[in-house]
Amino acid sequence: MGAQTTNVTSPVSILVIEHASYSLPWLEREASGHVSPSGGHVSSDVVVVSQLASEPPAVFATRVMRRVARLGPTTPVIRAVLSCGPRSDEASLGARARIAQALLSAAQTSPSAKLTLAAAPSAADRLRHQLLAIAGTLLEQSRVPNVSISVQLGEGSATRRHALTQDTEISQKVA
Repeated sequence: MGAQTTNVTSPVSILVIEHASYSLPWLEREASGHVSPSGGHVSSDVVVVSQLASEPPAVFATRVMRRVARLGPTTPVIRAVLSCGPRSDEASLGARARIAQALLSAAQTSPSAKLTLAAAPSAADRLRHQLLAIAGTLLEQSRVPNVSISVQLGEGSATRRHALTQDTEISQKVA
C-alpha cells in the first residue's frame, strides 16, 4: 500500500516565439504530420508562449520559465523550439540562454526529445554565433543523451556536432 503511482500526462511540444521571429515552415510541416528534413514530429499537445512587442527579453524569459515549470516533472516534453527574433544584444542573449536552459531541463524528463534553436536564414552572424554558443553550452550541461540539440537557420539545420565545424568561420566574421 506504500507504493504510489506516478500520473504521467500526454507528451507535449513547446514552442517559444520571440517578437519579430522567423516563420517556421518546417515546424508547420511537422505539426501536420509531414516528416521534415530535421526528423521527428510535434506532439498533438502544443504549448505556445509568444513574446509581446512591448515585453523586455528578461521579462519574457521569466514568463516562459514559469510556464515550463507549470508543466511539472510528469509531463514529457518531446519537442521544444525557441524561435528567435533578429535581436542579438546582451539582454536578448541572456534571455535566450535562460529559456533554452529551461527547455532543456523540461526535455530531459522525456525518453527521447528534440530541442531546436531557430532563426531566419538571413540572421546576422552575431545571432548565429550566439545560438551556436548556447547550443554548445546546453550540450555540455545535458545530463542525459536523450535530448537532440540543434540550431536551425531557415530550412537548413545544423546539429551542434556539424555546427562545430562552422563555429570558427563564424567567430572570425564576428571578431
